[in-house]
Amino acid sequence: MVLLSRSPLSRVEILPSDGPPVIIADTMVAGKSLHVVAAHPVPPIYGQASQRRNRMIQTLARHLATCPRPFVLLGDLNNTPWSPSLSPLPPSARNTRRGFGLLPSWPKLLPLPLRIPIDQCYVSEEVGVVQCQLGPDVGSDHFPLVVDVQL
Repeated sequence: MVLLSRSPLSRVEILPSDGPPVIIADTMVAGKSLHVVAAHPVPPIYGQASQRRNRMIQTLARHLATCPRPFVLLGDLNNTPWSPSLSPLPPSARNTRRGFGLLPSWPKLLPLPLRIPIDQCYVSEEVGVVQCQLGPDVGSDHFPLVVDVQL
């Protein structure tokens, strides 16, 4: 996993989790600090994997409840926005899709009505969402979720 930014990143750390690494970092946007959390829990393809994914979501929820604000959580969370396993996320974490549609991003090879929205972006209340849309085919099995935010 990698976190790329056009703005310099500071305080880059790996958050201990039950699964792939969770990258946390701070950056500056329009002269204001933004805390970034990038995650990709394991896919829930069998019972133990579902439990690991859910434990990672709980780890993310604990971090978001105490991390610097404003924040953004992004990544392939292997969860749809209505999944009960996302319920541990704090109420301050707003789904950026709100007001922009369902935007199903995976699997790219299926027609639109058969895809699901598992690529997620959540922001704290201080972050404004200007636009949220699916990006173009970039060679992945997912369409990218492109979110424009403002502080």
